[in-house]
Amino acid sequence: MSQTTNWLGNQIVDHIPALRRYARVLVHTTDRADDLVQDCVERALSRASLYQPDTNLRAWLFTVMRNIAITQTRKEKLRRSYATERMAMDRRAEAPSQTDVVVLKDSLRIISELSSGEQQAVTLLGLYDLSYEEAARLSGLPVGTMKSRLSRGRQRLRMLLDPAEASRPPEPAQS
Repeated sequence: MSQTTNWLGNQIVDHIPALRRYARVLVHTTDRADDLVQDCVERALSRASLYQPDTNLRAWLFTVMRNIAITQTRKEKLRRSYATERMAMDRRAEAPSQTDVVVLKDSLRIISELSSGEQQAVTLLGLYDLSYEEAARLSGLPVGTMKSRLSRGRQRLRMLLDPAEASRPPEPAQS
């Protein structure tokens, strides 16, 4: 510890009662006030080089403490906001029902019966909701090829889901 830090530490000790009183005003509880005083003393000692000798040490310590309290309050407010948001999201989220699981498994099984090109088109365009241009770029294919693979894939899915639907003409591709 340098001589300046040692000297400053001895001077800070004299201000601890005033720091505790001010901390209680800032945070309203004794435990939090004690933590705030400790944080303030630690910050002051670790940044002793920022203190300008022959200035009001008490005012500098109070400023350090106030800044720490403001930062802690902001962080706590953000934590509470995040926690509230997460809890609201968790309440809205529901575990999938058995029917949902069965439908998903059936859907995945049916999609697996498509050719690899049709699977890719259905997945990129239907599940990931990409545009034809994005899907074509990702797969390294021309846009027209992607459109025709999606059309064939949809037609095949209709046939697999309901053979009576297979007689319906394919939908025109949209860009």
